[in-house]
Amino acid sequence: MEIGQRIREIRKNTGLTLTELAEKIQISQPYLSQIELGGKQPPIDVIVNICKAIDIPLAEFFADEDDHLPTDILQLIETAKKLSSEEREYLNQFLQSTVKRAKKNDFE
Repeated sequence: MEIGQRIREIRKNTGLTLTELAEKIQISQPYLSQIELGGKQPPIDVIVNICKAIDIPLAEFFADEDDHLPTDILQLIETAKKLSSEEREYLNQFLQSTVKRAKKNDFE
């Protein structure tokens, strides 16, 4: 995947518009659009700022397509790392309960 496509994928997964992300990283919206469309190659500092703005590690940005998880899953993992073991257990129970409830609703 090209860098511009990767930026667009990450931006959309986080629910940000072009304008919102451009403002967060202090570049113009047209410039960000050109990057996403492959017309411009972003300097590394722009990529670093994007990763900081959407809270993903730089290494994840450059991970092979088959190796990376969706941004929302990575954000969940990073958030879970900040929890105590007891809080993680409660979160895990909540998520498992939610999945069971969703499966049950699918069969009704």
